[in-house]
Amino acid sequence: MGSVNRIVDRAIPFEDAARVAAWEKSEARRKREIYLRQFSCAVEAAVWPYSPKLFAFMGTAVASFCFMQLEMLPETAMYMSWMFLITLLLLTKTFIACLLRYRGWLSTGRVTTRTKIWGLLMKALIPANSNHYCFKTVLPPLPFPNSLKVTVDKFVESMRPVLSEKEMSDLQRKADEFLASIGWKLQFMLILRAIWKWNWFSDWWKQYVYLANRKPLFCSNVAGGDSYRIQYNRMDRIAVWTYGTWKYFIEGRHNGALLQQMTLNGVIPMCMDTVKYVTGSTRIPKQHIDEHVWKDPLQVGYVVVQSRGNYYKIFMYDDKGTMLCPGTLKILFEQIWIDSNLRGSKQRNPALFTTLPREEWSQIRERLIKISPEALQAVEDGAFMVNLEDEMSDANGDYYLYGNHGHGKVWLDKSLSFTTFKSGRVITMFEHSCFDGLVMSLGKNFAVIEEFFAHEINGFSWFDKKGLNTIENGVYNAGGFREPEVIDFGDLSLLDDDFQRAADFQTEAQDIEVGHMLADNVDRKLAKKVRLSPEGVVQCAIQAATFKLHQKVMLTYQPATLQHFAYGRTENIRPLTMGKKRFAEALQDSEVTNEEKFRLLKVAAEEHSELIKSAMGMKGIDRHLFALYVIMRGRGMDSEFLDYVVNDGMAAPMCTSCVPPKVSDKLKILSKYDEDWTKNPNGGVFRHQCPEGYGVFYLEADSTRTKFVVTASKSHPSTNPRDFCRELMGVFNDINSIIHTHLQEKEEAQVKATGQ
Repeated sequence: MGSVNRIVDRAIPFEDAARVAAWEKSEARRKREIYLRQFSCAVEAAVWPYSPKLFAFMGTAVASFCFMQLEMLPETAMYMSWMFLITLLLLTKTFIACLLRYRGWLSTGRVTTRTKIWGLLMKALIPANSNHYCFKTVLPPLPFPNSLKVTVDKFVESMRPVLSEKEMSDLQRKADEFLASIGWKLQFMLILRAIWKWNWFSDWWKQYVYLANRKPLFCSNVAGGDSYRIQYNRMDRIAVWTYGTWKYFIEGRHNGALLQQMTLNGVIPMCMDTVKYVTGSTRIPKQHIDEHVWKDPLQVGYVVVQSRGNYYKIFMYDDKGTMLCPGTLKILFEQIWIDSNLRGSKQRNPALFTTLPREEWSQIRERLIKISPEALQAVEDGAFMVNLEDEMSDANGDYYLYGNHGHGKVWLDKSLSFTTFKSGRVITMFEHSCFDGLVMSLGKNFAVIEEFFAHEINGFSWFDKKGLNTIENGVYNAGGFREPEVIDFGDLSLLDDDFQRAADFQTEAQDIEVGHMLADNVDRKLAKKVRLSPEGVVQCAIQAATFKLHQKVMLTYQPATLQHFAYGRTENIRPLTMGKKRFAEALQDSEVTNEEKFRLLKVAAEEHSELIKSAMGMKGIDRHLFALYVIMRGRGMDSEFLDYVVNDGMAAPMCTSCVPPKVSDKLKILSKYDEDWTKNPNGGVFRHQCPEGYGVFYLEADSTRTKFVVTASKSHPSTNPRDFCRELMGVFNDINSIIHTHLQEKEEAQVKATGQ
């Protein structure tokens, strides 16, 4: 391990011996502070929904009453006060837990009086600024799965849009045989697991769907794009994003006021258990099932930076144990940028191996760890990665492609990576075997908020000419931070054959084409005017565009969140229905009347709303059937039906994903200052999962604009994401025309009735 040549003379004002002594002292002090913060957070969670101060005041008041009014002994008074407080706390938490088990808010249609009363009780009992881990003990467990016959019947019906009558008869036969043979035995075992397991599925989802998947990570990793609106240079931006991410995801884990509790509709709390895995996590390749490793970033204390194939550590705390602010981080990034240019581009970048299938990367890693054990450990232990890109284009198409596979320069095994380009644009990539996109979008928005408010609202810049750290409580001299430390992998020439194999594999990694558009004709207000679900309309349009291009509909995967349950992840909505297929066919048939098309659209949109509510209430299909499949394989049994479910029924050529942009209250404040920011999002990258399919990511900008990013195979002759975007835009125009015509006909009918 070496040190970067000093670019700023005053970066480290201490002599080596004094610096080492200061760092040892500050590290010990900082770790003591970490334990104190963890203890404080645990106390706050234990006495929630009361604050520790209120809890202590109540205890003192009850003890005083027992001692003075009831003339008890001091020991008895203290005992009685503690018993009263503990009983009150348990009763309150039990009542909140019972409220959270209510599922009436999932029903479609008008809000009932019961749901309104429930909402008022939730807001009255739950403090607004609750610590994000406080709900861990009161969130409801994952509900029992459906009855076996209901799930099997739902699955068979979900396959009807893509199967012929003969294929449907064969599938029904397999389903009947499954129900008559081992089905009920597997269901009984699953119910037993659900009784003693708080969440009977999440650990299997992580282990068998993600960690056991042998495909390269670019097939499953997701990227989040930046806003088009860029006013600051790259070093300013990445310094703020690094600062905001560390402050939010790492410092915020022990600061409930900083890390915002995720909620649905501002009322239903969501499980925050996966938040800590966003940083400090690495997926280690193994021969059969990968290993997930998490190191507490507060203990590790550094971020890994990659520039031109050179790797560095940036330590996030100064010699006083204080977190560095963006002004100092900018100096360190500039040091790294200059030093990496002096060192030159490394031809052998081990990040290239992370794009390989997992078995191959596992074998190479065994050889790499013998050559550079300390360097590999340093990269894998880092909180997250920052990549300074200076060679690849950040034009929109290339930008999204980079977000998928990183051109072999991004360490895909890390849970979180930022890449910044010359223009200042930033793209976020994350390996989400341990967390989902909603958690990541919260942190990404926090970084954007920090950037915007620091520069334009608060009236000061973090980056003054003296390079000082400007913080909320004042200014301190940035002289006690550590210089970046080089992570040296040494001579990797022994792995030249492996590098060549990984470089050849880039052809497969880069077999992806992107189409994107900011559709300004997705009129949500118009849909709501005729009581149509905007989300249902979007899904109907996707199926209609698919049918128009390929004369068929495709099985579709779209996740619905289950994070309102303890340790919840996602469930597949399975949005393709016969209603959507009929609408897609009718839209291309000129003989079908406008009123009939509107009726079919309304039926399909209502079906979609029901599917969303059903999936969010754990009444879906996929997770239940997959859990039965896991039990079957574990018991050494066989089932023709379950084999078909996993291999064919869950192989969805069309993969869609949507993340709401306004997941933070501060974003609403931000939109008042800069309306264009929220109207011009950049979307994300959701890769297609089979050559003949599409990956569609869409993001609501406002009531009329929606950002679409569509991916498809570059080599497949029948798929073209740009054509898909054009057809999708045309379908939205057709849908708007259908709704307008329906409203016009309705209005004319009302005028006619009034005239008569």
